Amino acid sequence: MKVSKTLRLEDLGSELSLIPDSLQEAADVALELPLMLEFTRAFCPVHTGALRFKKYGAFSCPLSIADGSGGATANILDIQVKESIKGSPRLANDIRVIVFEEETQPADGDALTESAEGWSSPDPTDGGYPQSDTGDKAAGTASVHFNTTNPGTYYRMRVEFPDLDIAGFDSLVFQMKYSAALSFDGLEVRIWRGGWLWVTDYYEKTGIAPQDSAAWHEYTMDLASMSKTGNPGSVIANVQVKAVHATQIGAGGFLVDGLRFVRDEKAGAASDSASQAAYGKRTLRVADKTITDTGYAGYVASNVLTHRKNPLVTAQVRVPGRGQPGYRPPQTVTVTSLKDGLEARSFQIVRAQHRYTPGSGYVCDLDLAAARLSDGSYEPRVAPAVTDVGLGLAEFRRARSEAMLNSIRSVWI
Repeated sequence: MKVSKTLRLEDLGSELSLIPDSLQEAADVALELPLMLEFTRAFCPVHTGALRFKKYGAFSCPLSIADGSGGATANILDIQVKESIKGSPRLANDIRVIVFEEETQPADGDALTESAEGWSSPDPTDGGYPQSDTGDKAAGTASVHFNTTNPGTYYRMRVEFPDLDIAGFDSLVFQMKYSAALSFDGLEVRIWRGGWLWVTDYYEKTGIAPQDSAAWHEYTMDLASMSKTGNPGSVIANVQVKAVHATQIGAGGFLVDGLRFVRDEKAGAASDSASQAAYGKRTLRVADKTITDTGYAGYVASNVLTHRKNPLVTAQVRVPGRGQPGYRPPQTVTVTSLKDGLEARSFQIVRAQHRYTPGSGYVCDLDLAAARLSDGSYEPRVAPAVTDVGLGLAEFRRARSEAMLNSIRSVWI
């Protein structure tokens, strides 16, 4: 477009000084960026952080591939269909989307029981105990070994450590082993902060059933289910494990290992029993810490499962063609080949190779990947369908620019 304006010589200086302002005004009016933004929002009301011009899998091929059944024009020269559970993406029927990985305190899950430092018992204990035992352990390099000759109806094992805020943690876990000569009815676990005397504020779990003797067993206390006495708060520095018996515990040794506080893994999960029965359990763990809600993580897991629970079906097809733009990645195309069990099945074009040979003429070799939904659609609705705004936006911009440029011609002509 050519724009001209006739000026008197004496007006040239003032007109030249207006050119930058006029150009800025012309650009603003022609582009109309705020108006264009509102236009796109009208087409895409869901805030996605980006303008999506095409929904994934929304490019449709104008042609189809068929063997001639159902009245369709036959155009399959050759076809090979494969089904694989180890393709890309591989089959998975047990999906777990992790939003928060398990965390322990101490961080290694064992530091409190790697030595006897901080451990003690106010009850009758043999000389030299508690002590570190590197020969009998469940984790790390050592356990804490107590030995008692005649403690009476209970025996207490306790540890003191620097202040620890247990807010957000889910459980207290430890492993314990005791000799066959000992006998007790149950365990009681108490946690608090503030030394060993005059303890009035604490959390407690009672009635914990003992496991078999002479073997390591893990004990887990749900912190939320522990009873509360007084006002203990979330910061603790003391843990006590107490073995109790109605008459006499006996003589022998206790070993404690792997004492830790655990914040459980937070995740959403989905699985398919039919797929597991057919192909075995195939687990996929995906960590996505940008997700903060386990409900949404479960929603994502369900959609991943929908894509991955069935074997990946691929096809290599040869059809007639003259290098036409009819078959192009990543378009989706329907395939009908009754001998291969395909009836109007939706596939995505992964690769298209157009070739000419003197003997065969023009052909097109296609690599296809099947849609993963039973109804033939290409993708589950992870997000609301987004209307294609590419063409509409282009037409709007062209028309708007032309109209606005025409409206300012009077300034220059």
